[in-house]
Amino acid sequence: MRAKAAERGVDLLVVDAGDHHDGSGLVSTSPESAIAADNIFAQLTYDVLAIGNHELYKYESALDVYQNNRRGRWGGRYLTSNVNITVEDGGKAVSVPVAERFAKFETAQGRKVTAFGVLFDCELTRSNLTIQAPSKLAHEAWFLDAIADAPDFFLLVGHMPGRGLTSEWTPLYDAIRSLHPKVPVFVFGGHTHVRDCVQYDDRSIALVPGRYLETIGFVSSNLPNAEDDGGPLDMNRRYLDANDVSYQYHTGTDKDTFYTPLGRNISSALAQLAQDLNIDTPFGKVPHDYFLSRHPYGHPRSVLTLLADKILPEVLEDESRNGSRIIIGNAGSIRFDVFKGPFDRNDELTVSPFTSAFLYTRLPAFLATEVFAEMNRAGASKLLPTTAREDVEDRVTRIYNDWLADQWEEHVAATLLGGDDDGLAFGSPDKKPHTLGYVTRDACKGRGDDIPHIPVPFSRDQV
Repeated sequence: MRAKAAERGVDLLVVDAGDHHDGSGLVSTSPESAIAADNIFAQLTYDVLAIGNHELYKYESALDVYQNNRRGRWGGRYLTSNVNITVEDGGKAVSVPVAERFAKFETAQGRKVTAFGVLFDCELTRSNLTIQAPSKLAHEAWFLDAIADAPDFFLLVGHMPGRGLTSEWTPLYDAIRSLHPKVPVFVFGGHTHVRDCVQYDDRSIALVPGRYLETIGFVSSNLPNAEDDGGPLDMNRRYLDANDVSYQYHTGTDKDTFYTPLGRNISSALAQLAQDLNIDTPFGKVPHDYFLSRHPYGHPRSVLTLLADKILPEVLEDESRNGSRIIIGNAGSIRFDVFKGPFDRNDELTVSPFTSAFLYTRLPAFLATEVFAEMNRAGASKLLPTTAREDVEDRVTRIYNDWLADQWEEHVAATLLGGDDDGLAFGSPDKKPHTLGYVTRDACKGRGDDIPHIPVPFSRDQV
C-alpha cells in the first residue's frame, strides 16, 4: 500500500491506537509472553503508536515499552503524551513519560506533521504509573509550545473514542483550534470496541475502527494547497474487515502475490512463539460453535450456559466440602465465542484472558440463594468497591453490547415490517449483504462499511 501511495504521489500513514496486551494466548500467557509478541510486532513500521489501558495493568508491560523506546525501537514514534512511569534514576525514583510526548516529522511527500499519543484518564490505582487528564494536558507549557507552529496537519492518536463517554479529545482539539482554525486535524481512537466516526468541523475527522483486530480503519482526505481558501476538505472513512480477502482486493494482489517475505517471517515467528509457550496443543475438540451474545443465557449454544452447566461444576470440585453449593461469577470474565474444532490453551486465553480466583465461604441456604438476585439488582459496585480496571472493562462491554443490540434490533424491526434496511444502506438490491458482520451507523457522511453485512444476532438476556 505504501508503494501504491508513492506511485500516486500521496502519503499513507500507519497508526496504532494501543491495547496490544490481553486478548490471545500470545500476549496473555504472562508478561514475558506479551513482551515476546511485541518484539515480533516491532518488525512492522508504524508512523505513530499510542499506549492503551491494557499496557498499564502490569507494571512490567509499561516498563518494557519505556525501555524499548529508550533503545530506539520505534524511532521516536511511540507516543505517550499523558502517561508517566516511575523508574529508578541515580538511586532515586522519578516519574517520566513512558515514551515520547509528541513527534514532529515529514511524510514521504514532504508534509509536516505534529503528532500526539493520548490515553483517556482511566484512574489507575498504581502509584508507579500515572495518567494526566487530557483536560490538564491541554494547558501544559510543553504541549502549547509543541502546537505553536502550524504543520500541514495534526495527527492525534489515542486509546479513547471520538465522542461520548470517556472521549477526552475536546480540550486538545480546542487548544489546537484556538491557534490554528483551519489546519486539518486527524484523530484515530479506540477503546470502546465499536466502529465510529465523527467530524468536529469540516477540516477534521475522528475515526474509531472497532475492537481487537477485526477492523482496519481507513481515512482519506485531500489537503489544502498553496491557494487554500479555507473551505471544507473532502474527508472520507472506510471500515475494512481484517482478512486476506479484503487485503488482497485493496492491494490489487491475489493469494499467490499478496504474501511478502516480511509477512511470512512474522507469521513464522508467531507460530514458533505459540509452540514455545505450549499454547497450541489441543485439549480436545469443541462439537459446535458457542456464542457469547447471540443467544440468551440458558440456550444450549450460549458460552455462558456452557460455563455454568458444564465447566464450573466439574472444575470447582472439592470432595471435602459437603452440602449444596452455589457458584456466583462475573459474566464479564468471558470475552469471546468458542468455535467448533480443536480447543487449545490459546483459545482458552482468548475466551478468558484474565486471572480468575474463586473464594469459598459458608452461608445459610436461605441467604445464599438471595445473594445472586441482590447482586444483579444492586450492581456489584454497590456492594463492594470495584477496581478501576473492572469499571473500565464493564463500561466497554456495555457500550459494545448496546451497539450490537441496536444493529440487530433495527434489522429485525425492518424485516418484520417488510422493509429492506440493508438494501437502503448499501444503495441497491444487488449489493444486499449475504454474510454476518457489523452494520455501522456513524456520524460521518456516506457509507463506512467496506463490505455490506447482515447484523450479527444479539440477545440482551445474558443473565
